[in-house]
Amino acid sequence: MKNTLVMTFAATLLAVLTVPATAYTLRSPQVVFNSASLQGYFTGIGETFDVNAAQADVQVWSANSIGPIANSDFTLALKNGVQDEIGVYNSSDPTLTTYAIFSSSAVSGWHADMHFTPTGLSVSLFDESNTYQGQTNYAGVNKDSFGFYIRSVNGVYYSQDSRNGRPMILAYAGAKNAGDWWICFQDVAYPLETSTFDSAVLEIQSVKPTPTRSTTWGKLKSDYR
Repeated sequence: MKNTLVMTFAATLLAVLTVPATAYTLRSPQVVFNSASLQGYFTGIGETFDVNAAQADVQVWSANSIGPIANSDFTLALKNGVQDEIGVYNSSDPTLTTYAIFSSSAVSGWHADMHFTPTGLSVSLFDESNTYQGQTNYAGVNKDSFGFYIRSVNGVYYSQDSRNGRPMILAYAGAKNAGDWWICFQDVAYPLETSTFDSAVLEIQSVKPTPTRSTTWGKLKSDYR
């Protein structure tokens, strides 16, 4: 079993709006997978939801807006590295341009302060000793419609099921802290019944999910021609 990557998104004072779990529906049907490891992780940190029954139908996310300008800040902390790159992408982008937050060389304790600007996303990176490592500014990241991705030696997988042809991420509304969200990645396309969805676990605050729009795989492919 690979080590679990835990990323914690913490809202700053500039962005405190949260989204109630009741605003979103559950996946139907729920994904059946090898859930023991993921359930054990959440139970160990005091989360009470059932990973087999609480999967939200959420695959696309948006940042909160403060006034007329997007000013959403959150912190991303790397708790355990698995030698996978983690980042974001624009959910409607047919070219699937990716914007890395952590490279595969980041180690436990690294964290990033992230800020949506009027033109994109600013990422300030710090190591495990809180030493500043530099800033990256990504133009064109859409604060109103972005997804998450994981890049491993096995390929790149996206939070939108249709991008992979199958689920590679599960989303859960936090039970311990109202308004928090968890997203859980699978970084290799094992059959679902043997997948564990604990290659990366993200805790998100100060962003809101967008309910999945009904579509078909054929229609999605035609949209991106």
